[in-house]
This record gives sequence, C-alpha cells and structure tokens, in this order.
Amino acid sequence: MIGLCGANGTGKTTIAEEASKAIELPFVKSTTSVVFRRMNLDPSKKLDFVTRMKVQFEILDELERQWSSIPDGRFISDRTPIDLIGYTLVEMQQEPELTEEQTRIVETYIAKCIEVTNRRFSTIIFVYPGLNITEEREFKATNNRVFVEHLSRIMLGTLIESCVKAAHFYIPRHMTDQKQRVEAVKYVYEKSIKSMLDAIKGAKEQGYDNVLH
Repeated sequence: MIGLCGANGTGKTTIAEEASKAIELPFVKSTTSVVFRRMNLDPSKKLDFVTRMKVQFEILDELERQWSSIPDGRFISDRTPIDLIGYTLVEMQQEPELTEEQTRIVETYIAKCIEVTNRRFSTIIFVYPGLNITEEREFKATNNRVFVEHLSRIMLGTLIESCVKAAHFYIPRHMTDQKQRVEAVKYVYEKSIKSMLDAIKGAKEQGYDNVLH
C-alpha cells in the first residue's frame, strides 16, 4: 500500500496514476469533493471551526472507504492522511484563538489520521514542490510558493515522526522529469517488497509464521 504525500499541485496524482501501470497496482484517486457536496458546503468559503472539523472527519472516513474498496488492500493512492493533517493545521492557524476543547478535537483528529495511516499504508512517498505550482480549488491552495513551502514542511515533519510506522521516502525537488519520478516510485515499490519479504523470512526463521501480513 503506497501513498503519495505532498502539497496540491506538486504532481502527485499524475505520478501515482502512471506508476500504478508500471508496478501493476490499482490506482485509487482520492476524491474529497463528494464530502462537500454531501454536506452542501462550498469548499471555497471560509468555514467555522465546528463545521471545518466535521468536514475533516468526514473526509478521512470517505478516503478510508475509497482505500478499502480495493479487495486485497494493495493499491497506490495520490493522497494520505498525512496530507489531511497538513491542511488541517494550516486551516487552524487562521483561527484567532482555540479553546482547550477545540485543541483537543484537533489533537483527536490528528491521532485518528495517524492511526489510519499506520493501518492503510506500508509506504509513503513525499513529493517535494519542485514543479510549477498549479491552482487546486478543492483546498483553496493558490500558486503561492510560500503557502506550498509551509504546507510541505508541515507534512514532511509529520511524516518523519516516530508514531508514523509506514516506511517513508521522498522525490527530491530537482527530479521534475516525469519518467524519473515514475521510476523512483517503482524503485521504492521494489525496495518495499524486498524489505517485507526479508521481514517475513526472518520471522519464519524465528518460528513466527503468521505475525506478518
């Protein structure tokens, strides 16, 4: 289970879609607009704290439904819960002041995102913002390089925390050639498979036949 992580406009969807063909994994294109339609909300409008967090929890649940739609659980996706944490924290920075209760709600959401990450993804590839930034209306991200840099660093900082169990890799800024990016994902996939097989072999040699899946 591979997830691409990074700010919108960095090319994650294109990479994931093309890499899925190269490594023969189903591609799950994460879609969050359905949540706004279901809740009859305009994603371009500023939302109050309660509504924003309801949306975020709904988005996480919706994405997990999309990821779980693959029967054997093997897929590559263009978004992870780490992305959701990044966007949520950026949104919360715009709040004038958070109460203790509101802070606990955000902390609960972050904890749930990390739990879903650990359960759904074995490998996460962070995509640095090396391409020209494009507008992404769904999250109101603009072609503001400072915004993208800030968001990217939040996501990367979260990804490397010890509580995130997925193996993590990154596609560097200078790698803007699409073929190279897809080859990088292919390399990570093959490396992840080898690591998993080595772990299973080691567990079996120690008499633990069914502890890994």
